[in-house]
Amino acid sequence: MANISSASGKITLKGDWTQEAIDAFEPVLDVWGFYGEYGIQDCGGFDEEHLTSDFYGCGRWSFSGTLESFEDWTRQWFKDNPKKPNGEPICATTEEQYENFLKIICENKLVIEMDFEDVEEGCGGHIHEIGQFTSEDGSCITYETMECEDIVPSWDEYERSSLEAAVDFFENFLSDADRKNCVSG
Repeated sequence: MANISSASGKITLKGDWTQEAIDAFEPVLDVWGFYGEYGIQDCGGFDEEHLTSDFYGCGRWSFSGTLESFEDWTRQWFKDNPKKPNGEPICATTEEQYENFLKIICENKLVIEMDFEDVEEGCGGHIHEIGQFTSEDGSCITYETMECEDIVPSWDEYERSSLEAAVDFFENFLSDADRKNCVSG
């Protein structure tokens, strides 16, 4: 079973995004939810006046790695043609719409910037990343990490119970620990 990471942040459409380009992106964004398991789970709408939107999503191991898989997963989505129990497609986006989207972003040198924090629960991973989707030749989309840094919380961000657990842990190594009689050095 894969570890699930949780990401949240902003998607910013960079470059000269027309309403036609935005309209081509919206159905692709629907596909990028991938059954609601991994990918972008929720994102507000875009228009020419609002080129940035908040989002949240889930990663398989890491959200960055999931973004790097979007091209392959999108192509597989069209091959699998997933359906609801009643036979309707889960997502009505077609491969032709995706191809049109790739052509538009390539010809206009458009960029989809992802600026997010990713937390992998249970493993202690917490990063801030900025990356971007581009299409150099119009045949596929690629994701590239531009900046990535670990987020190390300060002690004030922990709850009191976490700090007490740390004190208890270190106290086990002392033979004569006295919490009330603390001498500073």
